[in-house]
Amino acid sequence: MSATDDTLARRLSNHPSLTTNHCQPLTTDLTILASRFHPERHGGVEHRLWHVARALGRAGMEVIVTTENRAGAEPVEYIDPRLIIERFEPLNFGRLWRWKTAVRFNWWRKVLGATRPTGRVWATDPIQACAAIATGHRRRLVYNPACCTAAVNDFARRDAHMTTMHRPRTMRWMDRLAFRLAEQVIVSSQNLLDQLTRSYGRRHNCMVVPHGHDDQSAPTPDRRAARQSLQLPDNGFVIGFVGRIDPCKGLDFLLRAAAMMPLDDDDRVLLVGDGPDRPRLEGIARRLGITHHLHWTGAMDDPALAYAAMYLFVLPSVYESFGNVILEAQRAGRPVLARRTTPRVLTASDELIRHGIDGYLVDADDPSDLAARLQALRVDDERRELMSIAAQQAPVGARTWTDVANDYLRVLDIDLAAELTGRPRAAA
Repeated sequence: MSATDDTLARRLSNHPSLTTNHCQPLTTDLTILASRFHPERHGGVEHRLWHVARALGRAGMEVIVTTENRAGAEPVEYIDPRLIIERFEPLNFGRLWRWKTAVRFNWWRKVLGATRPTGRVWATDPIQACAAIATGHRRRLVYNPACCTAAVNDFARRDAHMTTMHRPRTMRWMDRLAFRLAEQVIVSSQNLLDQLTRSYGRRHNCMVVPHGHDDQSAPTPDRRAARQSLQLPDNGFVIGFVGRIDPCKGLDFLLRAAAMMPLDDDDRVLLVGDGPDRPRLEGIARRLGITHHLHWTGAMDDPALAYAAMYLFVLPSVYESFGNVILEAQRAGRPVLARRTTPRVLTASDELIRHGIDGYLVDADDPSDLAARLQALRVDDERRELMSIAAQQAPVGARTWTDVANDYLRVLDIDLAAELTGRPRAAA
């Protein structure tokens, strides 16, 4: 471990930002810790942090994003006048791959010790949060967990095929510690807050701030043109999914529901995304006899074409802390169908979908209920159109990332007006 420490120390000493800031840290309102960040794209967490960091900077905050440089970008980049990205070469685990949690913790501890943030520290990962606690930032730590690690691991314990949801014991312990000790906790849904409370106990100063969508939404593409681009039949009934092809997405539930429907030859289940669960799902589709009806696109940087091509969007996940794709589908005017929240299906769908208005919440354990809802909307054009209009007007779907950033400012009790006019601010 000491050799790893020395390697990291040498990297930090050569980092352009640290050679100028090591003795006199740059004064900032907020330091965001991110394993991945622009220009690297990975998932919902990185997408949200990108938009929120820019919105907070434009609102007047001095924001630094500290991240790993996995994409070979510049070590320091000024995105906006008040937003700086500091990138550090990612640690090569080498022979220490069995102790990834400990090595990552030590990496973040060294980075925080060298950069010495002056304002609040924002962490979405338990390892980052515990490193901030270890380096003396507990009183200024905002913990914004992407999930409840203990709840996620429960799925791996119950279902053998949920291998991607296994979390090491050390990670679960760190998640509990961060939740209990951080000065503030901000979560994306009541569903996630309930998970954390059940797993780790109640705590004060914990707020729910739902996510949003891009402030500038592009016009919805034409359905016929979108289908031609994706090589889909013009006249078929298309049911869509967008997301990582992972066991937690519960796509086998959707496939079983599709197999119960009277599908025409041109009808399709459009599956947008990549992930480790595709071989298993292809085997299930073969056994159900619906391989012909599946249309795989792989990952798409901009799924607007996919939303335009489909009539309905289905999110059959067994675990979602929030579900940004629901907002995307609603903004595109697509009714959303998802499983109800139960002890074995932990999602925020109940908070985002107005049952019978802009979508349906179906029985979490019975794919025939999903099949019945899909078939009913398949043959009822008028009902489907009313739901499409309602989806575009959904209250949660109307939130932009600027709205989210403003909510964060209120929760953090930061008076930017006082800062910008030179008046003293309350201590963090």
